[in-house]
This record gives sequence, structure tokens and C-alpha cells, in this order.
Amino acid sequence: PEQLGLPKELPPADVVPRLLLQLALIEDTSELIMAQGISQLVSVKVEDPQKFTPPGEDREFFLMRLPVRLRVVCSLETLVKVLGVLDRAKPMVDLQAMRMRLPAEAKELDVELIVARYVATSPLLEEPAS
Repeated sequence: PEQLGLPKELPPADVVPRLLLQLALIEDTSELIMAQGISQLVSVKVEDPQKFTPPGEDREFFLMRLPVRLRVVCSLETLVKVLGVLDRAKPMVDLQAMRMRLPAEAKELDVELIVARYVATSPLLEEPAS
């Protein structure tokens, strides 16, 4: 395709390392799920990075979540296999969300997965006390 969902201009230099990690996640995840026999990989999309704050915590940790969205068509049996292989993936693939629907008169599910990996960010240093 002419465009792969990336802007026409080159991204800023500070964004490139994160973008490369997200593209590697797309490649790794696509290979894992294709090996499980999915019928079709419909689309992939790089999502905006997010600062990671654990549930119930007020402070942010020094992690950045790098999510990607994948849309596939597969049977329920294949989806179960995909979820199992994502759970065992090394390095870890974090399943953030899953949405599935069975289109009218279709025999296979339309599934959207949001998966992520995490990267450490530089800690914010506190101002020294005078």
C-alpha cells in the first residue's frame, strides 16, 4: 500500500525509538497469531503512547505503555489459541483490550485486540532542597 498509517513527514527524532518498538510489537504479534491459523489480519494501527499508572495509585511509574491495535478474522477456537500464545509470549505482550463480534451470517468472529509492551522512561528528578 502507498501508506501504512504513518504521516507523510518523518517523525521527530525523539519519537523514532518508540515507533520502532511499536512496529516490532506489530511484527512479533502478527507472526504469533498468524502461526495459530487466523483467517485474516485485517488491519494494524499504532496507538499513542501512554504513561503507566497502576490501578489504585496516584503517582506515575517510570514506564510508558506502547500499544498497538490489531483486527483479525478467526474462529472461536483459533481465538482461544491466539490468547494462549499471547499469554506465553516472550518478551511479554500485554493484552489491554479485546472486542469481538459475529457479523450477521458470518461463520467467523471479527476480533479487535489492543496489545502493548512497556518501556522505561527517564525518572523525573525532584528539585534539590535548599
